[in-house]
Amino acid sequence: MAQQDIINHVIQMRSQQIPDDQIAQQMLMRGYSNTDVFNALSQASVNAVYADAGRPQEETQSYPQYSQPSVPQMPMMDHSVDTSKISEIAESIIEEKWGDLVDHVNKIIEWKSSMELRLNSVDQQIKTMKSDFDSLQKAILGKINDSDSVMREVGTDIKALEQVFKKILPGFVENVNELSRITQTMKKK
Repeated sequence: MAQQDIINHVIQMRSQQIPDDQIAQQMLMRGYSNTDVFNALSQASVNAVYADAGRPQEETQSYPQYSQPSVPQMPMMDHSVDTSKISEIAESIIEEKWGDLVDHVNKIIEWKSSMELRLNSVDQQIKTMKSDFDSLQKAILGKINDSDSVMREVGTDIKALEQVFKKILPGFVENVNELSRITQTMKKK
């Protein structure tokens, strides 16, 4: 419902001589917020003051006439608005808004706590991964060093084998050649 409809509803209830506190209770029971009710009561009061100030003199003739001061006066607020009720409504609005603020702040605190926990968890995982990486790096370097020493030993063994072949190979070739000559001579015979 638009704000003007709420104001019109308040004006209609006031025309039935229903006190503002009962109007407020009925409006709150109908589901209107404290802010809407307070604004509607205030605006209806202001509208009533301006309506009274703007009435032609003939309409106000039914009221007893009092001597009017010569100084023009500002329109007075309608005293049908109970200031204690307005204060009560204002306090309930403030209390409602304060409760909303506290709820939002609590949600932010909960979010911050959960983010700190997640951040700590991620930090711990990073530390664990770094430790695992360091261990893996040390293991790989150890294997590389072991492989290097094995390759050196193999290189040394190959050089030793080469030296042995250098000494044995000429004699072996000579023996093979001699065997070949003997075989050929035997074939000829």
